[in-house]
Amino acid sequence: MRRSFKSCFYAVISNPIQVAMLIGVLIGLAIYIWTLNMLVIFIILLYLIPFCVLERTLPNGYPYFLSRRLTPMFYSIRSPAGRFSIVLKRPHGTSDCRAMMRLIAAQSRRLPEALIKAPGKYRAITHEYVLRRIERIPGAVIESARPVYVADMTATLNALTGGACKKCAEHCPAAAGRQTRRQFYDVRFTIHTE
Repeated sequence: MRRSFKSCFYAVISNPIQVAMLIGVLIGLAIYIWTLNMLVIFIILLYLIPFCVLERTLPNGYPYFLSRRLTPMFYSIRSPAGRFSIVLKRPHGTSDCRAMMRLIAAQSRRLPEALIKAPGKYRAITHEYVLRRIERIPGAVIESARPVYVADMTATLNALTGGACKKCAEHCPAAAGRQTRRQFYDVRFTIHTE
């Protein structure tokens, strides 16, 4: 199953780096439509190259002054407004779906402790289970939890595992809840120091 437009849209807007890429591309396309000059397409590609290079070369895909490493897979990226967006960097180097899912689950269990050590204002697009875990973090104050879309976890798991879930013939540890549709929220919260 493909990801819905809404889930892709919120995945992009919750990541400040991807927002910068999208704005640049939209402005470039508007200029191209206005002028019909092929040079604009070349400039758009030049604009995107640094983002792609950063994604592939830096350990977390983002410059250190814009991001903080929370766990080996979870990062927070600073937006221009000063709020950090939490993103999951897909694990590389293994094609074993079960190992990836165990790794993702272990990292998500470590995330609340990591957030306590890195106080600040955060934003995340997540489902109700994770929202309840955020509420239990000591010093966490949920500012808003706006429902944004309903989806099952099939497309999300495929994206997290790089498509390994589609090819996996073995019993998946996440298969039980994969088809259950869940409400996803745009959560804004603050972690205070105690």
